[in-house]
Amino acid sequence: MQKLLDLFSNSGVNEVPFGWRFVTRPSTSLQRPHKAHILHSQVESAPAEDSNPKAFPYDFNGPIRYSRHTSPTAGVLTNLNEARLYATWKMYLKGIQRIFGEEQQHWNQNYKAAQTIFQGPSSYPVRQGIKTAHDILYSRTTENGFGVIEGVTDIVSILHSGGASRPNQHQSDHQKALSDRVKPAIYTYVIAIDDSSFRFSETGAAFFVDFASKHALHSKCSEHVWYSGEFHPRPKGGWDKFSDDQKDSDVEWEFVIDNNSGTYAPNKELLPKLKELLEYNFPGFTILALDREDEVW
Repeated sequence: MQKLLDLFSNSGVNEVPFGWRFVTRPSTSLQRPHKAHILHSQVESAPAEDSNPKAFPYDFNGPIRYSRHTSPTAGVLTNLNEARLYATWKMYLKGIQRIFGEEQQHWNQNYKAAQTIFQGPSSYPVRQGIKTAHDILYSRTTENGFGVIEGVTDIVSILHSGGASRPNQHQSDHQKALSDRVKPAIYTYVIAIDDSSFRFSETGAAFFVDFASKHALHSKCSEHVWYSGEFHPRPKGGWDKFSDDQKDSDVEWEFVIDNNSGTYAPNKELLPKLKELLEYNFPGFTILALDREDEVW
């Protein structure tokens, strides 16, 4: 980038207007001073989408990439054939710092399970075991799925119950019928600080229930997260408004998300910011950000 700026500076170009521009600069080669060389550079510039681009010059602005991790090791340990029951997802969100600022959530020092993980000399082996489990669940394998979220359809597809976990795996007719439908499940999530990712898994999945903290598992025992809790997708207004005769593509979906995390106990005053963040990343999805004590959940 510095060489490009020097090029414009030495060419007498102080400002680059929007659109395509050509810059010509004579060569200053010392090897052949008797012969001039001409370098042609083509630069495309466009106006910044951000109204205040200098406020967050290094802020990630997409695209929102995701990965689904289905670890074979976890499958062996759990003796489960359905990969979704030990699958994890990761989505790289944009605009986290500009929305949350410097407000991070520290582990809850009043929560006994969190004390077991983060406090005292006996917590070290506990953390090491959880970190190892995290690496297993989020490992890169040939069975993982990757993609880019470009709209509501992509999110709905991620939330489908999924087909066979492995080639030639037997599926019942009921499983096949549900493989392309949104599963009415609750998910545990964290928004991690180290890579600004939205990480989640099914809350009641068999591999996760024996851990002292599923949120610590997803955060890899980080002492801070941006936010954490649980969420579930549903048709607008609730599942009682849904009929199996409807196609998922014909349904208006919404996220119901909360701060239900004993490990980090996120500040409920930040729920509007959580809502703003998800609406910014998933336009077209209705977001309901509720406190874990709200009866509407």
